[in-house]
Amino acid sequence: MSEVWLDGEQVDFQGPAPSSTSEVWAVLEQYLGGVDRVVAEFLVDDEEWNSEGGEVTAYQVVRAQSRSQEENLALIANALIDQKDVLLGAWREVSLKVLSTGWESFQQEAIGVLNVTQPLLENCGLLTQFANARGLGWEDSLQQASQGMEGALGIYMDAFEAADCVALSDCAAVTMTEALGLAYDGLALIGGEASEGEVS
Repeated sequence: MSEVWLDGEQVDFQGPAPSSTSEVWAVLEQYLGGVDRVVAEFLVDDEEWNSEGGEVTAYQVVRAQSRSQEENLALIANALIDQKDVLLGAWREVSLKVLSTGWESFQQEAIGVLNVTQPLLENCGLLTQFANARGLGWEDSLQQASQGMEGALGIYMDAFEAADCVALSDCAAVTMTEALGLAYDGLALIGGEASEGEVS
């Protein structure tokens, strides 16, 4: 008979356990959502599995671990902060290269820096939505940062489309760098508040 364990305790389904991993995941996700937690780890017969993985319809043991929403937010924020030096360095390099490299050969790099910035912009937006829904207190600072990045990207794209190397360099070196700084300040606040709370 299949078994499901959550945070070290066997789950009592008042009958047989769900027959597939996706069903188990859905049940646990729904339950954890009600207690403000999320699935952190999901092992099927000692193999890691997630909701995007292939369906498993025959399993012996599922062992799942959960984490609090606060800890989850901190992990997201800190993962983004870990990329701070790389991202700021990429924009700094763009601001210099656009003035010293031929425009034709530079265009691909100009687009590339947008691609590496997208995860930060998207996650800041998602975190802001989450915070707005719950009134967590730091949503305003992150929303301002998101708006700053979107504004900077608009200026950057205008300069790119006009092939204006000087304006593009100024945007990368100043406008975007300042917007990124605000974003990382907001993320540091999230990580700090989350890590001060009780997380498990």
